Amino acid sequence: MAGILQMLLGVVVALIEVPCFCAFLDFAQNPYNYFEKRPYWHKALLYVILSAFIMVLCGELSTFVGSGLVFVTGSLYGIMALGKKASKDEMMMKAASMSSLIPTKEQPQDVDAGPSSAERFH
Repeated sequence: MAGILQMLLGVVVALIEVPCFCAFLDFAQNPYNYFEKRPYWHKALLYVILSAFIMVLCGELSTFVGSGLVFVTGSLYGIMALGKKASKDEMMMKAASMSSLIPTKEQPQDVDAGPSSAERFH
């Protein structure tokens, strides 16, 4: 059963990634067009779930090699979905703006109470 599902997974990956390999199928361009408009995490989720399901069904080496490669592809699409790392200057600027949000240890002063007793006598 896992071998049949692995072959179907190969056809699904071929339809999504390179529909020119399946030009003899009338609907070959549709999955490619659908996933091309979607974010990368959609492909990542599809590849990881399908390949993990097949690896759970059969724990042999050949299954892990075939479905494992699709799993790695899904993982790479997941990393691509996270986006590009910011430059050092952008990260430092973001950290500086975030530091103003961190509360300090200064005691808040009540506006209605006026200056404290220590400030009145100086």
